[in-house]
This record gives sequence, C-alpha cells and structure tokens, in this order.
Amino acid sequence: MASIVNKDLKKTVWDSVNRGNVTPLLVRVTTGNMAITINFTSVKFFTLTTTAIVIQTAPVVATLLAVFILKEKLLCSTLVILFVAFAGVILMILGAAPQPSDVLPPPAYALPLLLLNPVLIATGEVAMRAMGKMPETLVSLYMNFTMLFTSFFLIKLTGGTFDECAHWKTLDWVLMVALSCTVLMS
Repeated sequence: MASIVNKDLKKTVWDSVNRGNVTPLLVRVTTGNMAITINFTSVKFFTLTTTAIVIQTAPVVATLLAVFILKEKLLCSTLVILFVAFAGVILMILGAAPQPSDVLPPPAYALPLLLLNPVLIATGEVAMRAMGKMPETLVSLYMNFTMLFTSFFLIKLTGGTFDECAHWKTLDWVLMVALSCTVLMS
C-alpha cells in the first residue's frame, strides 16, 4: 500500500538519508523512543504537573549540550539564567504536594528516569540539529516505525498481553489501520 501512495518510497525513505546522518538518526530515534516510554510511564508514579515540569526543562539541557557537543557560545548571563531556571524546577519537584491517591508510590528508579527524560529529549534535539537538512517528517517516520517494535517488546517484557485486540470489532480495526497509515504517511 505504501508503494501505491508514494511510488518513490525507497528513494524518499532510504536513499535520501545521507550516510553521515545515520549515527545522529539512530541517536534521535533511540532517545526519542526512550523519552516517550518514560513520559507515559512517569504519569503512573508522579502527577502530570510534575512530569510536565521536568519535561519542559529539555530546552535548558539542550542549550548546555549544544555548548559541549556543538561548541556553541553562551554568555555568562545566559548560564546564570539557565542555572536559576533549572534550580527552580528542582525546588518545585522536591517541594511538590503529596501525591493524589490515584498515583502509585514511585519505585526507586522512577525519579532518576524522570530526571533523565529532559537529557534524552535534548540529546535527540542536538542530534536533529547535527543532521542538518534532514526533514523532520523523515525522522518522525523512523521514530514511529521503531516505536511500533519498541512498544511490542515492552508490552511483552512487562507481562502485558494483546487480549483486548481480540475483542475489537471491524470498525475498531479500520480506525486503527487508518490512524496508523495517517501517521506513517505524514
């Protein structure tokens, strides 16, 4: 079906990837998949507000990574502002209100993973910048495709099943296939 929609699919998806961009593409896809997985897992153990605040620190981390990896220059005043912003976020997280009853108590690994999330997002953004002119839609295609396999693996790893899919009606399957095609063809 994909070849019907785009007769130049191989040329667009595979041949257009500069071989020098393979490593940054792999970094972007890997960090993106890890960040998405952590995002969805975090809301089981932390409030949505706490998770969102931590995720929003990604630009601070991306700026710092750009200095070290891409050799970008920052003013001293910018560094002070970044430090104050990051310290404020940490204080908000540590001083957060007690967890509501619908949030599970976090295991020991939950907070370090949540704090790793902005680093993963920022690393992916730096990798995206290192790829230069590679279209975001092509990177998104690779991320969505690999996320399919990552999700399947994680569901099986955590003891999940696909029993719910056995109860889907025809319309459910049609909508799922249509949604998947929309995402892959975007």
